[in-house]
Amino acid sequence: MVSRNWFYSYFYFIIHIYKKQRQIREYKLQAELLLKKSKEIAILHDSANQGSKENIFKEERAKSTILNKNIQDIKLKLERFESNKGFLKKNITVDSLAKDLGTNRDYLSKSVNELKGKNFSQYLNELRINYIVEELKTNNVLIKHTVSALAEDIGFNNSESFSNAFKKITGTLPSYYIKLLQTQQFENESFVK
Repeated sequence: MVSRNWFYSYFYFIIHIYKKQRQIREYKLQAELLLKKSKEIAILHDSANQGSKENIFKEERAKSTILNKNIQDIKLKLERFESNKGFLKKNITVDSLAKDLGTNRDYLSKSVNELKGKNFSQYLNELRINYIVEELKTNNVLIKHTVSALAEDIGFNNSESFSNAFKKITGTLPSYYIKLLQTQQFENESFVK
């Protein structure tokens, strides 16, 4: 009886290890794809925003409860928010940003939905993750930071929420992406010597 229980425990342990290794391979593959396609992500993000902007003027959007003038005003303010990298601040909420932009939370929320095609939280996370993906590629100091430090740098409250958002947007974990960049940097330095 003891050997049978031991066998089942061992069997489940092996299955668990196999699943974990398969998940790790998938994360590594996604990190490599992210590195190759990070420019495409930015292009897709811009084209998605463009597509959302064009949708504003479609007939079905004309029924919106927000006046077109208000949307255009908020659009300009959001563009300024993005170019000034205001999304890197910690503890940004719809309410706090609405106050900073001189509007109310309902207008801001509805405008983000219409202009960006996503809710406020998704919009904010995408800005942060796209920013850090590009920064990690170009800033050799950043790739030496811990995941917690990176999360703090770009406005996340903790490393878990940062890792979850990173994985949702890129398909891999930040640790795998950073490790790939570090390997690439090491190979480049070795090649130069």
